[in-house]
Amino acid sequence: MAIESERSFQGPLPAPEDFKAYGEVIANAPERILAMTEKQLDHRIKTEGNIISGGLIESRRGQWMGYSIVIILIAMSALLAILGHDWVAGGMMTAAIALAVVFVLHQNPKSENVTEQEKNN
Repeated sequence: MAIESERSFQGPLPAPEDFKAYGEVIANAPERILAMTEKQLDHRIKTEGNIISGGLIESRRGQWMGYSIVIILIAMSALLAILGHDWVAGGMMTAAIALAVVFVLHQNPKSENVTEQEKNN
């Protein structure tokens, strides 16, 4: 006859029984394990903060670049219209309007994909 035992535990710390056993083997092991877990948590929080702030900076830069391109296209089309190049000015104005519409309608396609994935799950 054989007895088989299985247990599982998830989390940043060991199971309470194991945690106590570490303390019996090495006197300050529980404190060291807690300190290690706290350092890992602080690192994770800092990393996530850096990722979020980096994404915001990238988003702002893209918005300013898009805005600048549209303004330049509008200014160039106005100049070309004044100089008598109506067709070219019209084409550039159409491109500027199209860029502005695309920017407004597809400002954050990543969030739409996330919501679609959440609906599917």
